[in-house]
Amino acid sequence: LQRMRELSVQASNDTNVTADRTAISKEMDALQNEITRIGCQTEFNTMKLLNGKFSKKNLQVGANQSQNISFSIKTMTSTGLSVNEAKKNVSTYALATKYISVVNKALEAVSTQRSDLGALQTRLEHTIANADNTAENLQAAESR
Repeated sequence: LQRMRELSVQASNDTNVTADRTAISKEMDALQNEITRIGCQTEFNTMKLLNGKFSKKNLQVGANQSQNISFSIKTMTSTGLSVNEAKKNVSTYALATKYISVVNKALEAVSTQRSDLGALQTRLEHTIANADNTAENLQAAESR
């Protein structure tokens, strides 16, 4: 996405000739295809993570039924990020200029998802530390 943004800015230069725009379009198309490939093929334990179907997953974090953490991962394909027509959107100065904001929104969506997953990781780390502390206290109490 960062490279797509760079290319969008480059394509927003009104001094580009047809050969320049063709080269930019080819690279944008390749980047778009790679984003789609990553979004459709990234998996863990045979579950696709980035295609938008990894939602409302629960992690059991305690001994009781209601002690779980629910989370989802949004669609991170080129279609889900709205960058699926990259090649077309750098074909003219006007389209390329508008496309910068589309790529910025996609970058923001990825950053937000990464932030959400980072917060989830922190919650899980605190849960593990708390469980370890509880187990240690229980073991100490049993040894008395």
